[in-house]
Amino acid sequence: AEQNTSMDNIKQISGKRTVILEDTRAYPFTLKISFRGSCLFRYKVDRQPNYEEYFSKNDIINITANNGFRLWMSNVNALSIQIIAANSTYDLEVGKAGEVKVEDIKWVRDSDGKYRLVVLEID
Repeated sequence: AEQNTSMDNIKQISGKRTVILEDTRAYPFTLKISFRGSCLFRYKVDRQPNYEEYFSKNDIINITANNGFRLWMSNVNALSIQIIAANSTYDLEVGKAGEVKVEDIKWVRDSDGKYRLVVLEID
């Protein structure tokens, strides 16, 4: 399995949308989230109910979605997030200590018919 742990293949489209991967179809992908510190973390997978828990240093969760995630993070610097898709791993930029962030990570179909796995920062 090919491993890409740099930001090289991630294209910045605008300040709010980052394209992780392009393909002719959408397929399940996994988030591996490692906690470096305390964080109240809530997520929603596809159309399932929200899940919320307080995580501590050294906690790790793996969650898989068919279409996408919405993430609510109380202290984004406490997280290390990797996206695992198409036999590759992509590290996400997180943020500053104490910063609160909401992001969608999901497949979108663009006007050219291609599917793009994107990270959308929600205000």
